[in-house]
Amino acid sequence: MKKRLLSLVLSATAVVACSSSSSSRDEAPGDDVNVDAPDEDGDEPGGEPGAGEPGSAAAPAVTSASFRNVGRRGENIVIRIAGADAAMRTSAAHVRFTDAADAPVKALDTDWDGVADAAESTFHFDASTLGSASFEGTITIPSAFSPTSKIKKAFVALENESGTRSTEIAATMTFQALKVDNEPCDPDKIESRCEAGLACSGTPAICQPGSAPVLSKVGYFGGASPKMVFRGEEPDEDIASVSVEFLDNANNAKSVLLTGEGQDATSASFIRVDAEGSAFGTTFFVEAFPASSFVSQVPKIAATAVDRVGRTSTRVITPLATLPVRSLGQVCDADGFDTCAASAVCFPGVRSEKNICKAASTTRTQKCKDGPALDPAKGVTRAYGTVSGVSLWDAPTGCVPNDATGRPEAAIQLHLAAAAPSLTITTALPETSFDTAIYVMPACATSSAGALGCNDDMKGFASELTLKNVPAGDYTVVVESVQMRGGRFGVAVSLD
Repeated sequence: MKKRLLSLVLSATAVVACSSSSSSRDEAPGDDVNVDAPDEDGDEPGGEPGAGEPGSAAAPAVTSASFRNVGRRGENIVIRIAGADAAMRTSAAHVRFTDAADAPVKALDTDWDGVADAAESTFHFDASTLGSASFEGTITIPSAFSPTSKIKKAFVALENESGTRSTEIAATMTFQALKVDNEPCDPDKIESRCEAGLACSGTPAICQPGSAPVLSKVGYFGGASPKMVFRGEEPDEDIASVSVEFLDNANNAKSVLLTGEGQDATSASFIRVDAEGSAFGTTFFVEAFPASSFVSQVPKIAATAVDRVGRTSTRVITPLATLPVRSLGQVCDADGFDTCAASAVCFPGVRSEKNICKAASTTRTQKCKDGPALDPAKGVTRAYGTVSGVSLWDAPTGCVPNDATGRPEAAIQLHLAAAAPSLTITTALPETSFDTAIYVMPACATSSAGALGCNDDMKGFASELTLKNVPAGDYTVVVESVQMRGGRFGVAVSLD
């Protein structure tokens, strides 16, 4: 579920990390996107099982399966599956969770509202297994486990492109160990993790008292789009919040009206910006968006990062400044501590890469060219991938919250061989792990101004858009991230 702090004067958002691995990390530049190919018999992928019933010769076979919880909080589930498919057309697995007595356990959020509502679903592998007669793959399910969860087993069946499933096999959960001070630990946070406030470090690695977070860079910028940006390091991956104090020119606390008026007015001299989930490994990044009225009253801010056990960083005082502008070819900052000149973007927009200002038109054209092509007439109706990096479009005005601009997106080409009386496009698939918006543009448009339609959050944080009387032709389907860093997604189109 999306988390936003909104007020008349200040809105603040932590960057939410979505990762397909057991530990957080920056995504690779660009979009890792693939499409479902049509079946040899012409059926659309993901349809109802056909002649190959579970366990038949036409079905794939599971060789082995195991699963465990992983991560800094132990909240993610990773399922490892080995299997075989002579037709080399297996790309997914059906998973259902139970307790020790085989009773269903609801651990999956299938309506994208932040609440678990289902015990089973079908998931694509983290990396494609199509084209392999035998394979080993993983499926990562974020935020599916908690200390109170009753999950003890997973029943796993492979599923090929026509929806035919293998016979399922059962796997018993391996639980990640929680270690205390001075106990051996796993630095990768797979087999074990340290309790809050401790860090897994040293040679050999043991749990030992962690350190306070460090604010490595703070920016407070005015102009047409005011913002505050905070980047730092938290070796323990326990960042909790960033406290932002409002100061006058003499560095004294300054109270500012935040909401309401008269007797309903609420004033404050500081806010706490939620930073839970803002870490990419040991680095965290948080941003806040003040209104112009706030900027006109507050010439300085003081920022302090706070971890989950109350340790604090050194307090950093930062005056209001003008956002630096970089020219074409110059190095730029992927987190927005500067901006590229008009008609340029900071490419590839990934912190771990060298970023330079590049012409937006060139980058946009290349993104459209490299994107996969959906073609319902040929049975190609689904695509899966990762959204990350630089933003090349923004959603049409009024479709997403005002602060959800400059977000990354995936561009997927759509060819309609004939006019469609009704076209539905949705990200409500198990692979979608972040807050999406979806819109459709003619061909590779330079902006979304001429979009045929846009939807944000039709189904929880997934999106679904239905368009009527769509002419034949070529279009671009944009899966937009409402969060700063995107994540894994699935998108499907259907015609009525």
